[in-house]
Amino acid sequence: MNLKEMLLVLKHDLHKIYLFKTHREIKNEFSNYARKADALAAFLSRNCLKEKFLNTPFRKSIIKRYKHNNNNREMLRKYKEEILELFKQDDPVELHYKLLNNKVLNLFSEARSYPYTSLKYHLILTSAIYYFLQNGKNLFKLYLTDNIKKYSEFQLIFYNKKIDFKLFIAEEKGMSKIYTRFNYSWSKRTKLTKIGGDRFLESLLLQIPSWSVALGTLEEYLDSKII
Repeated sequence: MNLKEMLLVLKHDLHKIYLFKTHREIKNEFSNYARKADALAAFLSRNCLKEKFLNTPFRKSIIKRYKHNNNNREMLRKYKEEILELFKQDDPVELHYKLLNNKVLNLFSEARSYPYTSLKYHLILTSAIYYFLQNGKNLFKLYLTDNIKKYSEFQLIFYNKKIDFKLFIAEEKGMSKIYTRFNYSWSKRTKLTKIGGDRFLESLLLQIPSWSVALGTLEEYLDSKII
């Protein structure tokens, strides 16, 4: 696998935050694999809750129904130092791990016309799709699972430390096949997960077709409650 390009994949969309305008140039260096991974990750996420173009980089929350205030620049400055420090990392494996454990990036949307999407999970999903494309694997022949013995770090698409809950994309048969709609994959699970007993969360995830919206919402919900 091309680890140098994987690093670019993990950093490619920071221009969508006002403070990072130069990262748009990264896409000019992308191979076809990286371009396809980025496009497919966007396709998986931009399939619900479209709104008119918003002049703010912040994500709207399905759970909390955030109302954007007028101090967007002030809020960006607040997070600038942490984000800058995070993306100084030049080891893609370490950066991927830090992204999974970072809370700030989930505050930003992946697209201004799809304000419920998550920039954090778009980057993570793009890296997972890129990993499989480079290895000649069709994403829609793979599986969503919460338990796998041997895996690449880039197969891990969700991790919550509080309850040690993980979600992977895997070649081995898992909870369900990967579908374009997250809620369809979630509804096809063959077994309950560690979070399966929460009826509110279950009903919520069964209504969200977007992968990054669902994962961003899942993170937000689990951070506010230990199941």
